[in-house]
Parts: sequence; C-alpha cells; structure tokens
Amino acid sequence: MDNTSKDSLEQLNKDILVSIADDCMTAYICLKNPGTEICYGYEDVKKALADAGVKMGINDELIHRILSEKRYNSMETVAEGKHVEDGEDARYQLFFNTDVSNKPVIREDGSVDYYNLRLYELVSEGDKLAEYIPPTKGVFGYDVRGKLLVPKPGKPKTKLRGKGFTVSEDGNTYYSAIDGKVEYRQSEKVNANVSGSNVTVLDNNVNYQTINGFGASACWWSQDVGSWDNASDIMQALYDDDKGIGLNIYRYNLGAGSKNDSHILTKNRQTECFLNADGTYNFNNDKNAQQCLELAKKYAGKDMRLTLFCNSAPVYLTKNGAAYCTPYKSDDEQWVSNLDKSNYKAFADFCYNSADYFAKKGYRVTSVSPINEPQYNWAAWYNNDNTYSVNQEGCYYSKYEARDLLKTFVKKFKGSELDKSGVKVSMFESGAMEGQGSTAMAYMDCILGKGPKYVFKNAGLRKYFDEVSMHSYWSDTDTKKAMADYISEKYSKYNVASTEYCQMTTDENTGVFDLISKAKKGTNGTTIKYGVAMANKIVDDLTLLNATEWDWWTACSYGVYTDGLIYLDEDNHENLDFSKRYYCLGNFSKFIKEGAIRIACSSGVENVKSVAFVNEDGSTVVVYVNNNDKKVKTALDCTGNYSVYTTDKDNDIAKTDFGTAKKLDVSLPASSVVTVVYD
Repeated sequence: MDNTSKDSLEQLNKDILVSIADDCMTAYICLKNPGTEICYGYEDVKKALADAGVKMGINDELIHRILSEKRYNSMETVAEGKHVEDGEDARYQLFFNTDVSNKPVIREDGSVDYYNLRLYELVSEGDKLAEYIPPTKGVFGYDVRGKLLVPKPGKPKTKLRGKGFTVSEDGNTYYSAIDGKVEYRQSEKVNANVSGSNVTVLDNNVNYQTINGFGASACWWSQDVGSWDNASDIMQALYDDDKGIGLNIYRYNLGAGSKNDSHILTKNRQTECFLNADGTYNFNNDKNAQQCLELAKKYAGKDMRLTLFCNSAPVYLTKNGAAYCTPYKSDDEQWVSNLDKSNYKAFADFCYNSADYFAKKGYRVTSVSPINEPQYNWAAWYNNDNTYSVNQEGCYYSKYEARDLLKTFVKKFKGSELDKSGVKVSMFESGAMEGQGSTAMAYMDCILGKGPKYVFKNAGLRKYFDEVSMHSYWSDTDTKKAMADYISEKYSKYNVASTEYCQMTTDENTGVFDLISKAKKGTNGTTIKYGVAMANKIVDDLTLLNATEWDWWTACSYGVYTDGLIYLDEDNHENLDFSKRYYCLGNFSKFIKEGAIRIACSSGVENVKSVAFVNEDGSTVVVYVNNNDKKVKTALDCTGNYSVYTTDKDNDIAKTDFGTAKKLDVSLPASSVVTVVYD
C-alpha cells in the first residue's frame, strides 16, 4: 500500500462518527462522504464502535447494508440495548364481570344510555370464579455499553377472603360453592362473596324504551281470508285482548298491482293496487284485505296502530311495468332499481293518498314505509325455457336512491295534515343488521350522515326521522349488540323498531335452524321449541336493540313453512292450526301494552332470559324464557297481586292466580315462556 492510500484510510477512520444516546440504549454512526474511490469497510465501523465503548446490541446486518448503499452524511442507528422488563405483580384472573354497578352513559344529546348497565353477576355451583396468577421475576436487560440492567421482581398478592366459594388444593383456583350472585371488592385486602339464590331483580329506577306494541303483517293471506266465513274468528284470535293475543300493530301491504301477473309463482302474492293506469284511484280494490283490517280494528280498538308498507311502487310507475326488477343476465345488471327518479313524486303521492284514505276512514295510521329491504336485487330469474319467474313483489334501491326517494317523501308529508295527525314516513326497513360496515349501517350513514362523503346535505332527513326499522333475519346476539352500539354511538337520538322476523329455512340464526334443516319435507314449526326460539329473539330485540315495537312477519300462513302464527287450510277454512309461536308471542303482546316502559331486569337463573315492563296502569309485567330442558325456579321479591301465564308443550298462556303476596316463587317449566303480572 502506498503512502497516499494509507493516509486516505486513516482519514476514513476519522470520518466515522459515533454517537451514544444519554441513556446508553442506542448508538448511532455517521459516515462522511469520502469523495474518493476508497470506501469504508465493515471492520472500520466495528473498530470505531469499539473505540467509543459500544459493546452490545450491534446490528451487523444493518452495518453491511449502510456500507453497500453508501449512506453518507446521515445519522444511522447501528446498536440498541434491551430494556429491562420488571416483573408483574401477582393478580387474580376473574371469570365473571365485576363492573356490575357502573353508572349509565350520558350521550351527547343529553339522553341516558342504559344499554350496558347490569345489576349483578350470576354464577352457578362449580363455576370457576378466579385464578391466582403468581408474580413474575422480570427479564434482564442491557445497554449498548454492556451494562447489565436488573429487573424488579413482582409482588405477591394476598389470598381471596370471603364466603360461598371453594379453593383448589394448590390454593390458586376458586370455584363457586352455590348458585347465586357474586360480589368482588378490591381494597388492601381482596374480598369475594357468593350469596343468594335464583332471585329476579327489578329496578324501576332504571328505565329504557317506551313500547309501541306488538304486531304482524297481513301481507297476502288477508286477500283471501277477508272473504271467509270465519274471518272474524281469525282476526279476533290475533287482535282481541281477552279471546286472542292482543296485537295492537297492523302492517297493511299497499299492493303494487301485480294481480294476474303469472310470473309471480304464488297466486295469493299477486296484489291489487289502489292506483289506476290513468292516475285515478279505486279504493274499492283489495276488498278482502280491507275487511281483515276492519275486523282487526273491531277487536283491537280505535287506537290500533296501522303501518302501510310497500314492497314495490305501483306497476304504472315502474320502469318495466312490473312489481319486481327485470331479470338480469350478468352481474352488472342485477343491482338496478325498478323506479326512475322521475316517478319519485308520483310514488310519494300514491302513498300519501292511500294513507289519507285510511285516516279518513277512522284508522290510526302511524307510519308509511315505502322502502322494504332495499339491499336485495328483487329481480326475476330466467327459467330453462327462457321464461322468467319471481316469488313476490320487490324493488332494489341503492343507498343514494333510497336517500333521494326519502327526500321526496319527507317533502310530501312534512307539515301536511297527515303529519300533524301523527303519520310519519319510515326511513327504510333493512333486511338484516349485519356487523360493522354492513349494508344497514351504510344506508343509515348515507341518509343521516353529516360528513362530506355524501353529496347531499342530510339535515332535513336527520330532523324528520326519529326511528330506524330493522328486520331481525340472519342476526345473532353479537350482531344485534354491534348494531346497538353503532346506533348508540352515531345516532343515539333514533329509536329502533323491529318490524319483521320469521324463522326462515336459510337463516342459521333462527334458533331452530337445525330442526328446520333436518325436516325431510319441511316443517311449519308449530311446536314449543319454535315458540321459545322466537321468544328469545323478542327478548334480544327488546333488550339489546331497545326496540320500541316488535312485529312478526305474516300473522297467517299456508303450507309448510316456518313463517306463520296461525296456519290456514285453503280447502277447509275452519281448520286452523295455532302454532306455539302464536301463544309465545301472546305471552308478550297480551300484557305489555303501548306506553309501557321497560325497566331493568335480571332473571337470576342460568339460560333464562327475561324482560320487564311497567304499564301505564301501574302493573308490572315480567316475561321469562326458559331455555333449559328442565324446570327451574326463580323468585320475585315484590309486593303485589300476582297472576302467572305459562306456555310450554302442554299449556297455552295458562293462567294461575296467586293473590297478594310480598314474594312469589316462580316455577319455569322446561322450554317455556312464562309471564308474571302484578299490580
């Protein structure tokens, strides 16, 4: 090596700058640009680090990369120490919820959210309550200079003190010794107690939603039944408080005019329409359905709530002249609405005039619902012979089309005589309520959202609507909790109405899906298991969604399908088959009346759901759903005059009077719905 090269290398070594952070946990190098063909070497960098006292945590791979990429004149991290990890203190892993006395959340609008409020945690004998997790010693560390960093060991924890539990031989695992409630208090000494038995706890000071009532749809079947000799008996069974199950909400289908459209496979799903092709109206149409409505009002009374809903706009307004969307041949064609924007106003006029007709006849019209399950394509399908078929009327709307249609409807209804009398436009009825990012949420955001994402300002819609309507298909408990949380967070001022549900054969969240799928030739699901499954859905919707109303799909049905409360025989009209769903719904609808306020309730029994309301007359109603295959008991520790109504495999809302008492022991038969009423 000549003198020039030797001098150059010495200069390079001088130009390797090493810096160490104040805490000695990081070391850096900076390579000055040599400006010659002679470059730095790996050993040059290692020597510079050693000279500076860097011994640990050196990243050799990074050094090689810095050299190969010639990263000059920049500070580069080349060594990092390892931080010490102090030991963790001992702790108890708890297998029950300790936050049972949390205060309710005050929303931005000043309203109170009691959604997550719980009164206490229930446990059963043998349940694991807690496990002692010992302290850890921690993990040693070091800095870049090679100094060892010593961790602090975790501290032990005193044993749990209390009663009602047992402890494993090693002293680390705690089990409940009895059925009851568990309390946990953290102080200098940790205490846990399990006490009590199966006791229903009610709290009148914790109030939730006000109920509008319970109902069902008269879609399709009423078009026949209205002419039957026993039509009055059927409507009495549905809407009379004493001789029926006391429904108070009637969902009337405003037909789109598909009568005699043979493409709709089931004849009784072809509907008449009040609107004629020339724009005039004939309210003598749909005579039989109107007769059923009149009979329902006779038994329910003048205060019966009437909802008018549309599956499609009238055929005279649709693009294809049909009450369903055009069959598609490619995926690009399947999401096309059948209603042009130019006819939005005419559709709004049709719904307004129909509502006005019923209001003038003395019906208490409470809502008009023009958009039913807009997220489905509702298109006919091609058969093998190039003909096409469809199951029912329906119309797809994109979220933007739904919003614009609603703007037209609100413009028509707001400030009108119908509006002043209490008739509201329903925002839309979502076909399902999937998890975060679902279609239902997307439609809500588009219609009510405030952000710049949506082109039109939604202030008018936000001010007009106060309720969101949901169908409970394909929605399990977690899905409903997610939807409830979403609405509570973003749209807390809006109520939720559960306006449609039945036990569809394709819905794995029916609660009876396995039973349905195993039925070789299908089933109409009239047994108690189907009734209990429905009752669980009702309780979930009332408690998780705070639903202000709950409606079953079709009150009556034909054939073999799990969508009816009462099954009809087209050949023998007197042959009525009352399903257990009918009676289980009656355990709610007969006793929980419009204006009732839901109060906090816990059954105190595993696998027993419960819900409680206080009616305007001061009576309290508690409904239990026993999902156990055995009889269980609970107790109501409230003074009152008690009556109990039981529906199980052997009983149909069977009444037992207990008179006045300070406490009632409630027996819940296996797979049952039991209602307790006291004043």
